[in-house]
Amino acid sequence: MTLSGRLLVASPHLVDPNFHRTVVLLLDHNDEGAFGVVLNRPLPVEVDAVLPGWQDVVSHPDGLFQGGPVGLDGALGIAVPAADPARRPPPSATAPAPTPPASEVPPTASPTAPAEDLSSDAWPGDPSSDPLPGDPSSSPLAGALLPGGARGDGTAQPPDDHLVDRFTGLFGLVDLDADPSTVVGRFTGLRIFAGHSGWGGGQLEEEIGEGAWFVVPSEPADVFTADPETLWSRVLHRQGGDLAMLAHYPPDLRLN
Repeated sequence: MTLSGRLLVASPHLVDPNFHRTVVLLLDHNDEGAFGVVLNRPLPVEVDAVLPGWQDVVSHPDGLFQGGPVGLDGALGIAVPAADPARRPPPSATAPAPTPPASEVPPTASPTAPAEDLSSDAWPGDPSSDPLPGDPSSSPLAGALLPGGARGDGTAQPPDDHLVDRFTGLFGLVDLDADPSTVVGRFTGLRIFAGHSGWGGGQLEEEIGEGAWFVVPSEPADVFTADPETLWSRVLHRQGGDLAMLAHYPPDLRLN
């Protein structure tokens, strides 16, 4: 069973500094592996420092987020597409946008957008990093979006959809090569991540079996939270039962 679109919530006993108390949105999961992005690791880097023009389009807080330890010189834009882009207000408007209907996409045909290259003096990532298991560039995902409405498989994309494609449920990947001014009003939320998290075939399942991760449903508000520092506790708390009790687990037992 695919876990694409669901959240991985780190167990409080997961001490790996890359994933301690993290919440990960799984973008793709199948027999060959999995990849996703950490939702609660904001970086002290402005989006415009590496992707000029996108600062005013992303959700608050409007900085870059670290999606994981893999491919830190690349970026992924994740959004919830508006149901009718032509009628959506820009992100600065105060009126809340209605939630678009879910769209079921078979895991073997899930699309992915090309990662934007962040190799520059403004970004501390290592552009020479080798691809690791779970790298979206080697994922079996099909239909990558390219500038101008063409898809990675060579087929045409309708003009209204050329900026974003859905990979599972409500969420989609944005073509960061597009003109940022053309995406205003097309999304109910947008966040840009540097790097991603990856697992080889069977690796994630093993970690889940060992109790390193809790698998829970995702909500759009999780991806675009204005308070990423408390996301781990809030996601656990809303699950109820034993998981809700873990929401109050201290970050360091020595301080308890």
